[in-house]
Amino acid sequence: MRPTVGVAAVTATQDDPVEQAAPAVQERQRGAARASKPARKPVAQASVAASSGYTHYVEFRSRHALSYGHTFLMHGKLGAGGDLYTKEVVGLHPTGDDATWWTIGHLVWVPSETGPSDGDTEEEYVSARYRINLTAAQYARVLAFIRQKQKNSPLWHAVLYNCNAFVGDIAAYMGLKSPPSLEYPADFINGMRRMNGGVSAVSRLGGQGEADQGSDAGR
Repeated sequence: MRPTVGVAAVTATQDDPVEQAAPAVQERQRGAARASKPARKPVAQASVAASSGYTHYVEFRSRHALSYGHTFLMHGKLGAGGDLYTKEVVGLHPTGDDATWWTIGHLVWVPSETGPSDGDTEEEYVSARYRINLTAAQYARVLAFIRQKQKNSPLWHAVLYNCNAFVGDIAAYMGLKSPPSLEYPADFINGMRRMNGGVSAVSRLGGQGEADQGSDAGR
């Protein structure tokens, strides 16, 4: 929250017209001095991101749903100012658009899909998020791992292997810790952030690296 800035009231001196005019003259002089100086060019956040080498991202997300929610991830390329330039959703969920397989999946294994489900791309449903920035080389490796997970898409089970477990496997490959898979989706993502100290980058991949100590405060 930004602090509230107070406005001080200035009372003009009525007895001395020279004293009244002095502030106005001084202000004109300051304005002329400012105009004579070349304007400073703002440093674009995109150039800062480029200098750090982070050109891509993986953002772990959870969203609200009629049930207890859903955990998934979004990945792609970063744009100017660190915005998400390209977005692809990956997440494990029962196949189909209705609740039939989801309901059965609380008892037995059911067929699954690993693409977007209804609501994943709508920002108003997001309940938690945790972004990790990646270099192009890191992203290529993480993407290959994600594609492998999608190709060998496991069956879905609400308890034994759910959306949290699927995302947790990808996080582990990136050297990140994650909570137990039976947490609620928002608690799972927020717990992942806490367990990794809120870092926003990783140093090594393959499940053996440590996360870099770069805060992602404000995301």
